[in-house]
Amino acid sequence: MFDCLNNYLPQKATTNLRHYCFCNRIHVKTGLLAIICMVAAIEFLEMVVFIVDKLPITSPWQIFFEILEAVCFLGLVTAYKTQRSIFMWPFMVSQFLAVMATVLIAIICLLTFVLPRSAYRGMFTNPGIEDEEGNGDVRVRALVSFLFYCLAGILEGWALTITLACHRYFDEVNEARERRMRRNRNFDPRGQGPSSGGHVIAPDSFDNPNYTLPVSDGEEGSGPFQQQRGKPAIV
Repeated sequence: MFDCLNNYLPQKATTNLRHYCFCNRIHVKTGLLAIICMVAAIEFLEMVVFIVDKLPITSPWQIFFEILEAVCFLGLVTAYKTQRSIFMWPFMVSQFLAVMATVLIAIICLLTFVLPRSAYRGMFTNPGIEDEEGNGDVRVRALVSFLFYCLAGILEGWALTITLACHRYFDEVNEARERRMRRNRNFDPRGQGPSSGGHVIAPDSFDNPNYTLPVSDGEEGSGPFQQQRGKPAIV
């Protein structure tokens, strides 16, 4: 069965494993794209529910969180397009706070499941009838809430892990790009090292001490082996 699934899954990466997720099968940038699609789907469904049910704005905090969600989503899209990790910071901070909140609520749910008469009992009962609710009903609600927040915490933690890995990947890509640009600026194709503004001009001709121009008929003087008048030439 697993061999059949491997035929439809991407191959496992063998190098740069820190840049892969899903058991080293999917690149972190692709994982970031999946997170963007999930956030876009959630925002779209939330907008549809808000419009269809005509939900009123109850407090300024609701407006603040809606703006925060929009900023985080736009930051993810910008980071994916430009490969700049700084745009991922709003989403990563919000995800970290969300993970901490879900862990805290899950602990409260587990505590209420173990001790149904705890101070958090009112969170799992209807208002005004806390004492009339049985311990069994409170424990069931606490257990269901615990499982729900555990699942939510796992998803939030997975998204935070992917964004952290993608943040590191974008930093390494930008560092490699800057090193390549510096190397291209300092490279001199003539092999004379870094350019300093000066140019070396090669001479057009070279002097040969063993070569002399022949003397023409009208020029005075004689060559090195030319006979002089009245004197025999010694060879």
